[in-house]
Amino acid sequence: MKKQDICVREMTPADAHAVFDIDRICFSEVWSEQIFLDLFQYTSNHYYVAEQGHTLCGFAGISVAGDTADVMKIGVLPEYRRMGAAQQLLQMLLVKAKETGCEQVMLEVRESNAAARQLYRKNEFEELAVRKQYYTQPVENGIVMNRKLTDFSGEGRRKNR
Repeated sequence: MKKQDICVREMTPADAHAVFDIDRICFSEVWSEQIFLDLFQYTSNHYYVAEQGHTLCGFAGISVAGDTADVMKIGVLPEYRRMGAAQQLLQMLLVKAKETGCEQVMLEVRESNAAARQLYRKNEFEELAVRKQYYTQPVENGIVMNRKLTDFSGEGRRKNR
């Protein structure tokens, strides 16, 4: 498998079961399949899936409120990591946030999740604060990160000035 084999598209209700399965593998705090189905009730939610062939290998979503988008989850199956799926999913979230008029994207990430923190820093997220014992199962600090979109070009880079 190669990076170019990964495609990202909008999530549909038909994807809910597969996304639930990915969530169970990727996270200790798992959402129910019903939660993934309920996402479609709200126009403020924007979710995407990554596919390799006919296999869903990842998903990501944001919730938009005013001028801020919150990254809710980004999960990629272990055997598909380091192939660009998370980068493509994050890029899609940033593009959608910009299209919906957001000025910034916020998220929390486990303090121990070095790979995710590196991905976010690579995409110009800044670490703002530590939320003590934010996560459970296991208890761990959360790192609050922020990405301003005022200079986001839609290609993951700052515009030339």
